Amino acid sequence: MSQASVASTSPTMSTQTTVGEPLPYDVLVHISDKVCETDFASLCALRLVSKATNEIAEPKVFASTSISFTNRPYTPSQLEAMASGTSPYSRWTTNLSIPENALIPLELADRDPLQGEERDRLLACQTEFLVPALESLQGLKSVKFDTSRRSPYEDVLSALARLPNLEALINTNCDYHEPIPAHLEKFSNLRHIALSNIYLYPGTVAVLKRMLARSLTTLEIFTLDPHQLWDPDAESYTSVKLEDLFDKGTGTSPSPSLPALRALKVTGVELAATSIPILRSLVKLQVTSLEPHSNDVEDGFWGALENLGVRLEHLEVAHLSPAAIKYLVSYEGLRELQLGSTSFSKSDDHFAQFAPDVLSKHRKTLTRLSLSCLDVAEFRCTEEDFELIYQCAQLDTLTFGYTESSSKPGRAPTVSLDLLLPRLAERLPRLRQLYIYPKPGGTHFIGMSRGAHEKIISTFVKGVCDVHFANTVPRFKLLGPKNCGPFDFDLETRRFFEVKETLPPT
Repeated sequence: MSQASVASTSPTMSTQTTVGEPLPYDVLVHISDKVCETDFASLCALRLVSKATNEIAEPKVFASTSISFTNRPYTPSQLEAMASGTSPYSRWTTNLSIPENALIPLELADRDPLQGEERDRLLACQTEFLVPALESLQGLKSVKFDTSRRSPYEDVLSALARLPNLEALINTNCDYHEPIPAHLEKFSNLRHIALSNIYLYPGTVAVLKRMLARSLTTLEIFTLDPHQLWDPDAESYTSVKLEDLFDKGTGTSPSPSLPALRALKVTGVELAATSIPILRSLVKLQVTSLEPHSNDVEDGFWGALENLGVRLEHLEVAHLSPAAIKYLVSYEGLRELQLGSTSFSKSDDHFAQFAPDVLSKHRKTLTRLSLSCLDVAEFRCTEEDFELIYQCAQLDTLTFGYTESSSKPGRAPTVSLDLLLPRLAERLPRLRQLYIYPKPGGTHFIGMSRGAHEKIISTFVKGVCDVHFANTVPRFKLLGPKNCGPFDFDLETRRFFEVKETLPPT
């Protein structure tokens, strides 16, 4: 056996065996790890250096794979190689992505970019090799699949469901109308299920019930982001309760049990006290409302969480009701809090209502705090507001909306940027990322002209770059609004400056 072979199969012998003097095996592994992090193209080239480097680099090169006929001339040869069952894809691929419009639709439509002979050739390749290629990925653990009614998703789902090691199914844009493909029922023992843009018709709910029943004991992460459905009889959007997606329990337990479920993300799904038996192991909860001012979380839900002893570490919700605040101050250990994700709350002083008790209770553990979507009347950027934030000395990431003036007369003034930014650097020593978004005097940018919007952004950027850090150097990375920044810090001038992204020459 050659030195290269011994080195590549016996990492424990790295102190005695070297490949291509003077680099030992473990050094080559370290190099490939670093190259993989920073320059994937060079990692691919590393395979050509020697047999030893190929054996080290190849698993990393083929660990993640994407299949797409869009602007990918090599996809036919890729699929044929995969279908053979002897390619590196079959040996090493654990993550697969099939993005939007990646596959050739079975029925031709006027809007299809591919027409004529080219489409016929690629469709023939897809028909012959796609399913065998998927079936060859016996080590596949995670798939992200963008589906539509025009894609051959049924064969794809059926092939994926037969893979023995699949743990995560992330099905995006699954805009199925009835009947929903029954192939979803064939997946089992999944740890991560994510379904977006799905229509929750009664038949769909029935299929989801049977699908989830096959992963009850293994499911750790569940995401459901459905389409809205208008009910003409009730003149409102239909809704579904979380427990409606699961079959009733048996024996002494009338409710289903998901012993491994740790993360739940739902949109437009009602959470009530009756949902709690499903969520005994929950540590991360993200709730998004479909309609402004809607409340998909009943007060009894928070009380049931407290009574059951469930202690959330991550919470994302549009608004904290008094019942939610009472729950959050009943324990310690919250690590991440994000408020105002989609809808506008109705009451002023939202931050002042929850912050004294909630932030004080979790000041030792809170590492991420996002207030960017709160109304300027709810979070005003006053001295009192930031004194409550400064007590959370473990904060790693802070996000908030900033307005230069109070929205109503007689209220405490907003802290100026030249005072605020240096103080954040001094009072939050562990802060590594600071996201600030300028806000107009009203609620949001709704109805504002593009020119007025751009003026607010430019005024904010100038204000940030004018701040002088006389007594401290910020450790945090400063990120601003969309299409603005990021910012770098100049040690000589002790000021931030905006980094303009430059486009590559054409």
